[in-house]
Amino acid sequence: MNTIGSIIQSKIVKIRQSKFIRNVITTSLGVIAAQILLIVVSPLLTRLYTPSQLGVLAVFTSIYSVCISFINGRYQVPIVIPDQDDEAINIFTLSLLVALILSVLTGVVLCMASPALFRIFHIDQNIKKWLFLVPVVTFLGGVFESLNAWFVRQKKYWYLSGAKVSHSASMSLVQVGVGYFYPTTASLIVGRVVAEGARSGFLAVGMIRRYRGLFGKVRRSIMGRLAIKYKDFLIYESALTAVKSLAVEGPVFFLTAVYGTSTAGFYMLSVRVINSPFSILQLSMNQVFYREIVERHNKKQDLYGFVKKTYLGLFKLSIVPHVVALLTMPLIFKWVFGPTWVVSGNMTQWMVPALLMSFLNSPVTTISQVLNRQKMLLFSAAVQFVLTTGAMWASASLFHDPMITVASLGICLAIYHAFLMIYLLKIAKNAYSLNVYGS
Repeated sequence: MNTIGSIIQSKIVKIRQSKFIRNVITTSLGVIAAQILLIVVSPLLTRLYTPSQLGVLAVFTSIYSVCISFINGRYQVPIVIPDQDDEAINIFTLSLLVALILSVLTGVVLCMASPALFRIFHIDQNIKKWLFLVPVVTFLGGVFESLNAWFVRQKKYWYLSGAKVSHSASMSLVQVGVGYFYPTTASLIVGRVVAEGARSGFLAVGMIRRYRGLFGKVRRSIMGRLAIKYKDFLIYESALTAVKSLAVEGPVFFLTAVYGTSTAGFYMLSVRVINSPFSILQLSMNQVFYREIVERHNKKQDLYGFVKKTYLGLFKLSIVPHVVALLTMPLIFKWVFGPTWVVSGNMTQWMVPALLMSFLNSPVTTISQVLNRQKMLLFSAAVQFVLTTGAMWASASLFHDPMITVASLGICLAIYHAFLMIYLLKIAKNAYSLNVYGS
């Protein structure tokens, strides 16, 4: 007993001494609360709305997700990098200006392309009147991305927790509260827009209260210099994240076009449920890992050992829940969401291996931003998009079965993430032989 007690006590001491773990826990508190809300609300949504309505929301969310991937020109990423806040506040302002410009351009492009989009994806034409909300919600998302990066820089992780709770609470309130009386697609979409505004507003208030004095340091000449210095984020990182987003959201577009919005609704619920428990740690891990890897790189500390330790820790944390999910998802979906949604449970089983690999890679991919390896990741993301789209197209052409199509997607994604893991370990090992930002 004494030996067991000593082991437990030593583990507790290690956790207390680990700044990285403490920061992850702090950031995770808000995500835990946010995800609990989403988990509680999901069974209500499946009883208020049809698979087709949730499928339309999935398409709207996917369009937004693709747009948000490049809307800041990815200039929010290097907000964390400078040693001085004077330089960081100029990058912050630059990222907001880019978000405003690209949001307006996105609105123009979507308005021009909307007839083709609705024809290709067979979406109810009545939803067209809500298309104007895409640039609005995209700009709000861009504001959040910049503010989020700023508070990561300042290590004010409890602000990020509050923003996550604001997002989930406001979305749940609208989608369930309004949806109880008006269970329409409009209620779902407006709920998403309100949620983006809530989390951006929460962080904006904190930014103004604590850091408004820094805006006096903003200069056009400095922003211009920094725009050039970090141009690879605009040129390559934006393209990389856009392609990655297309690869992630592509299945929603594909399933909608080939099998209809109901199938897209089943797929959306599948991904949402399996991701929810692990996004409690995933977003927090990404933010804290990025800040930690920046500090380690600036101090010329070992990155390879830290990355290996991160992979091992995440694997130990996630392997059992993923195995349980693999074995029980159809039963869980039937019991929680109703018999109609067993299809989502079957889809989830096929996606579990890929989602496990994605969870392991998620925080570590931020090392490419620190080491300026965006070009290679752009190529790998393009390969992912081509492989998964090709596999889905081939399976749909041969079998025209949505379950087989989702299975082919899951297999391809698992293989892709295995190769990505090998690559990330390699660049971590050779970190200090790489040319980073001209150094």
